[in-house]
Order: sequence, then structure tokens, then C-alpha cells
Amino acid sequence: WFSKSNLLQIMDGFSRLSFPHCVGAMDETHIDISSPGGKVDEYGNRKNYSSVLLQGTVDRTGRFIDSEVGWGRRNHDAHLFVTSWIYRAKDSGVFEMGNPTLSIEECSIPALILTDGVYTLRQWLITLYGTPRDRRERNFDYTLSRTCNVMEGAFGHLKALWHCLSSCLTVFSKNMTSVVATMCSSTIFVRRGNTMCFWMRNSQCLTGTYLCSCKAEPEL
Repeated sequence: WFSKSNLLQIMDGFSRLSFPHCVGAMDETHIDISSPGGKVDEYGNRKNYSSVLLQGTVDRTGRFIDSEVGWGRRNHDAHLFVTSWIYRAKDSGVFEMGNPTLSIEECSIPALILTDGVYTLRQWLITLYGTPRDRRERNFDYTLSRTCNVMEGAFGHLKALWHCLSSCLTVFSKNMTSVVATMCSSTIFVRRGNTMCFWMRNSQCLTGTYLCSCKAEPEL
């Protein structure tokens, strides 16, 4: 996915929104599930219902470039982040081809990911100030949150396409994470004008139905 041309295109999109050298926006969402065997204590989250936690990272157009799925137990949502593949890959400098860096005042900056969620600050992860002290920090938080809306939009469109994600997902617990991950990885979001088109990489993978508002495979 991260060819040199794609990487530059993604960075250019975020740069136009005041965040240069950025490759993605990240956030999490809970997906309600039918509690396996009624074990709410084992599978319940902090809001006392059973769920799996989906952590997604998208590019500026809302296309998923990474997804991580874990049980939404009552522990802090950040647990999924620190145990995820993208966390290890970014820390190791292998997430993007060539590990591009930007030099600012003799400081080497890796390709950045944005989030307005509750995450641990990393060298490559830009988070909110949370409690801004002045106008400059308030403007930064506002711009960051506005840019991260693309992630919320991607979750919304994902759940609009897969209606089972908006209700109570009934899947065997052993298959839960792989089913949710497949829904993310098999769906590409493509903006055409003001329309979001859906294309299934493999139309038989989950539903056997070709779900598409356009006739041809989109150009990526």
C-alpha cells in the first residue's frame, strides 16, 4: 500500500489541512456483540455491555490503512493500542516504505499519525493538548479534531455498509476478531464528488453479494 507515490499523495492531503508529513488518522470504536455464554464480566467493557474494540487508521480520503481488533474488556482502551501491530511497526520504523523522516532544527521527525482519542503520546503520534493553556493550543486542538473527523466518517460509513456492526453482532467468539477485521480490510472507501462508493475486494468473502454503487473497480 505505501508505495512512494501513494505515500506522497497521502502526505500532501494531510499537509493541505495544516499537518505536513502525516500518513494517517487513528481512533477507536466499540462494536456491540452478543455476550458469549452471557459472560458480561469477561467480555464487558467499562459501560457494562459486551463489545469488541476496533482501532482503525485511515488516510485523508477515509480509506483504512490499518485495523486492529481486540476484546473491549473493562481495561483502558489504550491497551489495544500499545499491543497493536501498528504500534510496534511505527516504533521500529517499518510501517512506511523507506521510513521517511523530516528534519526540523536538527531533529528527525518520522511520518506522523494523528489522533484526538485517548492515546499515549509517541514520537510519531500527535495527540490533543487536552487542556489548552492559550489560544495557540486551542487552535491546534481544534484543527487536529477537525482533521480527525475523517476517521469518524470512516467508522460511520463502515457501519452503514455492514449493518450488523450497528446492532448486536452475533458471531462465535473465536471468530469475532477475524470477522470484524475482514469487514475493514475488504472494504475500500472511495470519494467521488460528494458520494462515497463502496467496493468489495472480494465480493464473495462475507455476503456473497456485490455491494457497489459504481460498475467498475475504483482507481486507487
